[in-house]
Amino acid sequence: MTVLDLENAASHHFPEEAVKLNLLRYLSLRNTKIESVPKSIKKLRNLLILDLRKTHVTIFPMEIVELRKLIYLLVGDRDIYQAAVGAQLSSGIGCLTMLEKPSLIKENDKNRSIVKELGNLIRMRELGITELKVEDGASLLFVCELSKQGGGS
Repeated sequence: MTVLDLENAASHHFPEEAVKLNLLRYLSLRNTKIESVPKSIKKLRNLLILDLRKTHVTIFPMEIVELRKLIYLLVGDRDIYQAAVGAQLSSGIGCLTMLEKPSLIKENDKNRSIVKELGNLIRMRELGITELKVEDGASLLFVCELSKQGGGS
């Protein structure tokens, strides 16, 4: 199986059986009640698209960076005030060089290197980032310019 679309499923937990699908390329858990992604996500080495929009996922395990073929990492929701809510990634997002659309990634004080690592995403076409600090704005613009030119840091 290469596609698993569980959008709108009445699920509160990540389906552990999904990580056994070695050939999986597309996984959508959009608009479900899941709150976390297991470390075993790293087993989905052929995954191209991970859609977790409108879920309660706010942090990814470090193992997400082992999905080297990932092109679309879609996450995020809106809070009660309609403000964008992203998900936190650990260091290492720069290893996901095939990533074209990381959306919505949350910047945080613990992981300020995330903006610099985005410079390695030379295929990035669109970026959604939340909680960007003012002092990191110039760095982000520089990284985006590098990305447009096809050269990462």
